[in-house]
Amino acid sequence: MGALIAGDLIAGDLIAGDLIVGDLMVGDFIAGDIKVDDLIVGDLIAGDVMAGDLIEGIMGDLLAGDLILGDLILGDLIAVGDLTVGDLTVGDIIVGDLIVGDVIVGDLIETDLIAGDVIVVDLIGGDLIAGNLITGDFILSDLIAGDLIAGDLIAGDLIAGDLIAGDFIVGDLIVGDVIVGDLIEGDLIAGNVIVVDLIVGDLIAGDLIVGDLILSDLIADLIAGDLIVGDLLMGALIEGDVLAADLIAGDLIVGDVIVGDFIVGDLTVGDHIAGDIIVGDVITGYLMAGDLIAGDLIVGDLMLGHLIVGDHIEGDVMASYLIVGYLIGGDIIVGDLITGDLIEGDLILVGDLIVGDLNMGDLIAGDLIVGDLIVGDLFAGDLIAGDINAGDLIVGDVIAGDLIAVDHIAGDLIVGDIIVGDLITGDLILGNLIAGDLIAGDLIAGDLIAGDLIGVVL
Repeated sequence: MGALIAGDLIAGDLIAGDLIVGDLMVGDFIAGDIKVDDLIVGDLIAGDVMAGDLIEGIMGDLLAGDLILGDLILGDLIAVGDLTVGDLTVGDIIVGDLIVGDVIVGDLIETDLIAGDVIVVDLIGGDLIAGNLITGDFILSDLIAGDLIAGDLIAGDLIAGDLIAGDFIVGDLIVGDVIVGDLIEGDLIAGNVIVVDLIVGDLIAGDLIVGDLILSDLIADLIAGDLIVGDLLMGALIEGDVLAADLIAGDLIVGDVIVGDFIVGDLTVGDHIAGDIIVGDVITGYLMAGDLIAGDLIVGDLMLGHLIVGDHIEGDVMASYLIVGYLIGGDIIVGDLITGDLIEGDLILVGDLIVGDLNMGDLIAGDLIVGDLIVGDLFAGDLIAGDINAGDLIVGDVIAGDLIAVDHIAGDLIVGDIIVGDLITGDLILGNLIAGDLIAGDLIAGDLIAGDLIGVVL
């Protein structure tokens, strides 16, 4: 395998072994054809040329200034100048700020083109690094120029810009601020992007993973710009400050909107959310088909498919088990939240405070989470509001059973700057999200414990 690297240039046709055919320009130049025992004239002389070896201690390798020439067969490559190489994997080549790992011994560069910060080579795992791009499964002869990648992607995935594509082989690639080591949970950190457990063919678009978020188990989906399109199977999708888990097949996330089991627009499983529609500070149970969530407004069927007359749940109001046909208007909720019966004006939700007799299946407004019971900063049953610990849900800086909001760890869900078992949001790590759970900036939506959808600013 004859490899000739000069600064940012690889020129000429390389033939496996120590023979380089044709007049190649490396550094200043290489005179004539280089064969075993040949001398390298000009600025290309490095060390003593010996029979079979161009440099002592390196099988057939030549190190001259910023140039690396020769076979990288089972030999360690040491470069100078802008090149820093430690113990490289068999046949690895490092040039400038680029790393092209796992080059198959004897394979040559199909296109023979390496220009600027672009390196095109045949990687063992089919992975390719070009400039700031990392792509998976590139077919030989693919051409990479500038920030563009053109060619046949085995998985049909396309990456452009500061993207990272899946199919990484353990410890294969290192590009710019992106580190790809063992793609085991929590092993990958790149700038503000953390990617974990990338499944073959998965793509992560730079602008779509923002903050210290961890993306777990992406399934061959494409994320580009501010648009996410694809089926996320039991995985996690991160876009901006939005984390969406377990999106139903065919679901679409557009803009600053989150899609859980089904949310916004005329929602039905598989529907999409468009624009800046978000379930704002509203918490709902099960959004049934035909439900509409726009801005801070929710219109449609909540929970058991019952319609909320008045067409909305507004402000910081959270609705859990809304009774059939009961009206929720402004900051006031009228309906019997106690044991699911009708309330005759007993419950009033105003700002961050809930006044009234709350009980099983009650609603909570403001920064409170819906559960079995919440009243101000009191706790009871499976839910607690404020900074108190409780059964299944908690709101505030407290740790609780299945749900925790703001800076804490909990069972299945957490909202805030904390890491948690199954779900985390904010500057958190996202592990195994519970089916249908959503977390988006000021919004949390998904199946919290009982499979209910919750969205609230915590």
